[in-house]
Amino acid sequence: MDYQGGKKHGQLLEEIEVKLDDTNKDLLEDDLYKDIEDLGEKLESFKEKFIQFDKDLDGVIGVMDLKRAMEDLGQPKTHLELMKMIREVDKEKKDAINYKEFIDMMLGAKTTVLKLVLLFESKAKKDEGQKKERPAKKSISDLP
Repeated sequence: MDYQGGKKHGQLLEEIEVKLDDTNKDLLEDDLYKDIEDLGEKLESFKEKFIQFDKDLDGVIGVMDLKRAMEDLGQPKTHLELMKMIREVDKEKKDAINYKEFIDMMLGAKTTVLKLVLLFESKAKKDEGQKKERPAKKSISDLP
């Protein structure tokens, strides 16, 4: 993988977004997911999260993608822990998580370690946004 970025990275990002949007359209029409509230919004959020985790933009979350993503979240894991997290979700036994498996994990009833980490991270970001308040003003008499 060429980690240089630039034009090639932008093209890869555009390609993966189009591919994931197509998958999302199919999922919106799938009877399996028809009862889920705000499915469109959830799928868009999951798409962004998947792209965030898929560092090399190859369409799957592999061990190294997951390792870097977990480190970015401040939750570094060992190789064995990462493999266990992937195997909990990987139905195709390819040691990587494709987008469909990622969606099934996020929308499914089963709670996986990866799902818990993602939900925790989302909650932490919401809480962080609410705590940003201006400090109380001090008068000159309050100074030491």
